[in-house]
Amino acid sequence: MVLFVIRKYKNEIFILCLTILFFGINCYNYINQSLLVPVFSTKGLNALSFWYFVRTANIGEILLFLSPILITIFATTSFYKELSSGIYQNIILKSSYKKYIIKNIVKSYIKAICYTLFSSIIIFIIGKILFSDKILYVDSPLEVLGLPNLESLGQYSYLLISILYNCIYSIIIVNISLIIFSRIKKQHIAIIRMFIILMFINYGIYFILTLIAPLIKNIDLVYIAESINIFQGYIPSMNYFVTAISLFIWLLVSTILLVIAFKKRQKVFDLYE
Repeated sequence: MVLFVIRKYKNEIFILCLTILFFGINCYNYINQSLLVPVFSTKGLNALSFWYFVRTANIGEILLFLSPILITIFATTSFYKELSSGIYQNIILKSSYKKYIIKNIVKSYIKAICYTLFSSIIIFIIGKILFSDKILYVDSPLEVLGLPNLESLGQYSYLLISILYNCIYSIIIVNISLIIFSRIKKQHIAIIRMFIILMFINYGIYFILTLIAPLIKNIDLVYIAESINIFQGYIPSMNYFVTAISLFIWLLVSTILLVIAFKKRQKVFDLYE
């Protein structure tokens, strides 16, 4: 039974173990820095700074950059295997095509959110355990993290908003991945193309906004561009309101395109036959 589960979910288990390993290394790095750097050993040493460092700095930054690939493999592999193996043909005999697709998309969403929540909540709990007796409720804890623009939120509000944004970001990645899967049969090629498309769109928007920024005096477009970098996992670092608008646009557009991609049943079936 255990071997069957391991074989069936080997990709998901691999991604989870890889994430735990890299975050574990980052935890070790944070603890070392907390002993060496004065700002970490005083008011910055708390569960929030621990969570932020592990999630976004050093190896955490690399994981955020690669998160579209990690989320795609973790959340959509089971759905992809069903399509590529032809099992779906037997399943839709007992259920409609629409119900089958919606069910698997929702399952992919849930897996993506669970992956994100697991990463964030476990890290924060570890931070609370390690530094629970050293938490100091300073006036501007986010300024200690180099986030003075967000200090009005408060540390726990910032944490909850970050996790919420990160979960929505995971859903967006699932949408984009499944759109590509509906057009490309080979999983590894689909993942590579999805990542390249994301890079092109993300850095294309950044380039355009920074290019026209000098022409528009009343709006800081460079500030906006830095707030909507999708490869930061939408953990707010500049302006949470601008980030929220960007998230909403990504979610709306990707959902519409996903519906269109899977609307024509015969096209999907012809691809995976």
